[in-house]
Amino acid sequence: MHADLLYTGISIVKVSLDVRDNTPLAHQIKNLTWPDAIDSWNKKRQLTYKVGRTALFAFLEKYYKIDLNLHLNNDLAISYNEHGKPYFKSKEIYFNISHTDDYLFIIIAPYPTGIDVESIKARKSYQALKEKILTQEERNFLNEVYPNSLANPLAVSDEELERFFYLWTLKETLVKVTGKGLTGLNDFTYLPCSHKALHNDLKGVVCTYALPKKAVLSFYLENLAQLKEVNFYSYDYHNDIFTKGDFLGKKEPDFILKVDKS
Repeated sequence: MHADLLYTGISIVKVSLDVRDNTPLAHQIKNLTWPDAIDSWNKKRQLTYKVGRTALFAFLEKYYKIDLNLHLNNDLAISYNEHGKPYFKSKEIYFNISHTDDYLFIIIAPYPTGIDVESIKARKSYQALKEKILTQEERNFLNEVYPNSLANPLAVSDEELERFFYLWTLKETLVKVTGKGLTGLNDFTYLPCSHKALHNDLKGVVCTYALPKKAVLSFYLENLAQLKEVNFYSYDYHNDIFTKGDFLGKKEPDFILKVDKS
């Protein structure tokens, strides 16, 4: 498939989701099939799955000039690793997809990468999430800065929630790069006070941005210089239109995590 790759940059595609809209997808990709179980999924899950896959293949068709009729079920057949991370059989194009309440994001790169978006909102399981996702050092860091939530778990401040979801997205992004699931949390140590992480396998950066509608986005690059080369697109799945432009509205991330090999 290498001869077909006319576009080999790093791209991030944003899709605004509206689960209330019943308009069918404008781009009906021939031979793109859905899982047998999709009819049993809820409406939101069906929409995010269909939009994510449609946007991914429509992008490859338009910008990589890939003949989907030729490659969709061959080099572009999607397989899954033991932890459920999807990847192309070809291994020449890497992608990752993430979604939350109002957004869906896709990152496409010539190397393994990851992206994560989360809505910043209070959750009943907040304390359990802290225990599950954060190390003891990271929890101590949050507790020192925001001690009130220890005494009253229901009184979590907006500032603490924002800091927690920043931590969550950057950690989830690194986990998604290696595709190891939650076991990947053991591959690195985050040092909150130094804005660094020590990883068993990776060296690069995680760039994090605050989004409108109280959400946070993180994605992985092999080095910070590549940020200037990232191409940003918005995709209108109702009309099958990609619009190029920096939807983040700013070049500098709100937070940069440097990742070094341990």
